[in-house]
Amino acid sequence: MTPEEHKAAIRRVFEGHRKRNLDAIDELFAEDFVNHSPMIGCAPDREGLKDSFLRSFEAFPDIQYTLNDQIAEGDKVVTHFTMTGTHNGPFLGNQPTGNTFEVSSITITRHEGNKLVERWNLTDALSLLQQLDLVSIKGITP
Repeated sequence: MTPEEHKAAIRRVFEGHRKRNLDAIDELFAEDFVNHSPMIGCAPDREGLKDSFLRSFEAFPDIQYTLNDQIAEGDKVVTHFTMTGTHNGPFLGNQPTGNTFEVSSITITRHEGNKLVERWNLTDALSLLQQLDLVSIKGITP
């Protein structure tokens, strides 16, 4: 597959998430997929990724993603995106706050053939937790 086809596969992952379609994970991710940045409490594999999708659907039923930029070279794709939503379900052991959030993430994926085989992700988790009123830092207002 070309770098452009790899970028299209990532856009399909986001579309699958938007439609709450977990079948897209089986279609797009290799059976031996490794998630180097799994959600807390989720396994670093394909099933763990499904679990993290389910947890995000429950915690943030209105979660939306905006893809800001994608860069592809060889077998890797870097995607910068923004997540928005409302905390209306349990999240990391915390009850819903009803707070809205907007955070940025960058994910890097590696592809083999037509499957995603590895993922690294960096989300502004501190900003997310601050916006949800789940953490505070003395002297800093979100």
